[in-house]
Amino acid sequence: EIPFFFFSGKLLAWFGEEWLLLSAMVAYIIRVLGYSVLQSPWWVLPLELLHGLTFGAMYAAGINYSSNLFPPNLSATGQGIFSGIYAGLGPLCGSLLGGWLYDQYGPRFMYQSMACFISLAVVILILNFWRQLYQKMSAIVCRPDSSM
Repeated sequence: EIPFFFFSGKLLAWFGEEWLLLSAMVAYIIRVLGYSVLQSPWWVLPLELLHGLTFGAMYAAGINYSSNLFPPNLSATGQGIFSGIYAGLGPLCGSLLGGWLYDQYGPRFMYQSMACFISLAVVILILNFWRQLYQKMSAIVCRPDSSM
């Protein structure tokens, strides 16, 4: 993840928060689905190459996105809320649910369930981005003419 953190400013400028978040989530889906079909433990190593994208890019884009949700004087609050959820609440819920799924149904089902959960989150994220884009476009198109 170090290269993703190092180049996060350029990646955010080139692709934007939305695409980095989505690409990180899709990479995570590929990663956990790969874990669910492994036959040899050595195949974990190629899947782990996706860790930079799934952690580094996701964290950088999430911090940037959350700080932009708040006014400039509260951007650190947005970053703190994101960090608390991403590094605190998320692992807590994931450990509890993942541990229960692992115990009840086994590791393959647990990873496949996580892929389904992240896929649902991707759909929600895309719908949210489209809604935001529609609102921005509506504000531009429906702006009252001030020349009258």
